[in-house]
Amino acid sequence: MVYRKNRAFTLVELLVVISTIAILLAILLPALGKARALARAIKSQSNTRQWGIGAIIFTNTNDDYFPWEGNKDDYMGITFRSEKWWANAIPKMLGQKSYREISEAAIKTHNFVPMPPDHSSIFIDPAAQFPNSFTKNAVNFYDSVYQYEYQMFFCYVWNSEMNNGPTISTADDIEFVKTANVKRPSEVALMMEMRTTNDELDKDDYAYYRGRPLLGRHRGDWKRAARRHLKGLHIVFCDGHSKRVKYDWATTNRQGARDPDYPGGDWNKSGLIWNAFGPSIK
Repeated sequence: MVYRKNRAFTLVELLVVISTIAILLAILLPALGKARALARAIKSQSNTRQWGIGAIIFTNTNDDYFPWEGNKDDYMGITFRSEKWWANAIPKMLGQKSYREISEAAIKTHNFVPMPPDHSSIFIDPAAQFPNSFTKNAVNFYDSVYQYEYQMFFCYVWNSEMNNGPTISTADDIEFVKTANVKRPSEVALMMEMRTTNDELDKDDYAYYRGRPLLGRHRGDWKRAARRHLKGLHIVFCDGHSKRVKYDWATTNRQGARDPDYPGGDWNKSGLIWNAFGPSIK
C-alpha cells in the first residue's frame, strides 16, 4: 500500500497569500468607500429634488407664494403650528407627514424625531452624523411663551435670506415671498444641506464657524453650509431644481475671500444667489 503524505502550505506560501489579500483589499476598499459615498450623495440629491418638487407644487397651489420660512429662534410654537411653515407645508405636497406631526408623535410616544443614523426620512441626509458632543435629548425644546414642546433636527433647511425683500404679511404676521419677486430663480437658493457636525468644516473655516450652534436651527445660508458629499453640498433653487456645488465655491464671496468678516464681502455670485433682494453679507 502506498501512503501519500499531506502537503501543508509553507510559511513562504502563506505570506504570499496574505500579501496578495492585503494588496487586493488596499485596492478595493477605497473604491468601495467611494461607491458608498456616491450612493449617499445620490440619495441626498434625491431628497433635495423632492424638496424642490414639493416647493413648486406648493407655489402652484398657493397663489405663487413660497412657503413661510418660520421664526428664527423665538416663538417656535407659532412656527410649528403653522401649516404654511416650509417643514409642514412641503411634506404635505409629497404625501408625507408634516414636521409638526412627526415632532408631536415623537414626544407623545417618548421617542425622538428622525436623526442619524436613521435616514429613512426625507428630513435626514444619509451622510449626516449626529454631533458627538450632544445626547439625543438635545433635540428637545420648549417655547415658554406659547407653552409648546417640540423636537427639531434638520439636515435640510430653508435659505434664511429668502425673506429679505418684498413680502406679503398675513393677519398673524406670517410673511410670504411671491415667486414673481425672485429674479433669476434658477440661481437663487431656496434650501440647502446644513452641516450637523463641525467635523464637516474645511480646516480653513473651522475658526470662523465652529462656535455656531449645530442644533435647534431650521434656516441657514452659506455660514451653515454642509460639506458631506464629495466636498460639497446639494442646494435646491427657486425654480425647483437641485444640484451639488463645491463647498469651497459656495462659501467664497464675490471678492474671492472666505472670511465672513471680509470688509464689504458679498456672497452672491453668478450661479448662486443667497439674497435675491440685495448683497449677501454676514
